[in-house]
Amino acid sequence: MNYIGFDSNKEYIDIARDKYGHRGLFLVGDTKQLDNDARLLNTDIVICSTILHHLNDEEVLHVMKFAHKILKDGGRLVCCEPCWAPDHGFIRKSLMSYDRGQYIRTEQGYRELVAQVFANVKCTLDLKPIRLSARCLNIECTK
Repeated sequence: MNYIGFDSNKEYIDIARDKYGHRGLFLVGDTKQLDNDARLLNTDIVICSTILHHLNDEEVLHVMKFAHKILKDGGRLVCCEPCWAPDHGFIRKSLMSYDRGQYIRTEQGYRELVAQVFANVKCTLDLKPIRLSARCLNIECTK
């Protein structure tokens, strides 16, 4: 199994290389900078963990297209994102508004974006908070 991780923050990549460099390849860059990197092609699984809520709709669509491009047929994209849920009251909404990610969406909002690229989209809302306030939406797409 080969693991390739990337992030636009060099400090995060340096930490990953120091701690897990023997387990995989860690690259500095984002989906635009790594769009034509052949090492990423024919990927079995792409994991996006709490990233999409930091991106506007256009940027999320680019990430989705990038993931679709590098996945092999039958490959999967898996995302976990904070999500506005129907049971959010005033306190929870207030706490979530302090998140650095300015694009927290509803389940439907995430689904509509992802479905513009992936035909097979499954979303599951986890009602246990990922932090004190946020609900987690698990998104799984198959190419």
